[in-house]
Amino acid sequence: MAAFDFTPVFARWMAATDYRDEYFRSPSDLTIKLETDFVEYAARQLRETLTSPKADENTVVAACGVASLYGFSRVSLLLKEVENDHSRTAGIVFSRRIRESELPAAGCSRRMELPGVPITLHSGGEL
Repeated sequence: MAAFDFTPVFARWMAATDYRDEYFRSPSDLTIKLETDFVEYAARQLRETLTSPKADENTVVAACGVASLYGFSRVSLLLKEVENDHSRTAGIVFSRRIRESELPAAGCSRRMELPGVPITLHSGGEL
């Protein structure tokens, strides 16, 4: 199993963004950039894990930390960006309860308890 954590993605993208200080003064100016540049950046980060040599055709890639994208992007947009770029099985981790040993072993940091709703690429929440 391989893992990708979305938690630091927005901070890294924003830190590398030109005019970031201006965006903090006027966040509404960031809207278009979030819909294009950020989605492409986040998808590229996920794609690196999906296509890495460590993730072969027998590897499941778990993506966690998607709650950190709330307000910035939609997970479905990111999935559409990478759906044709790999042949791996990818899963988005939404867990109501996480025991200390579950996700850290997969490379994801611990999270607080949140209700989970399945998100799939082509359906309305049903797996």
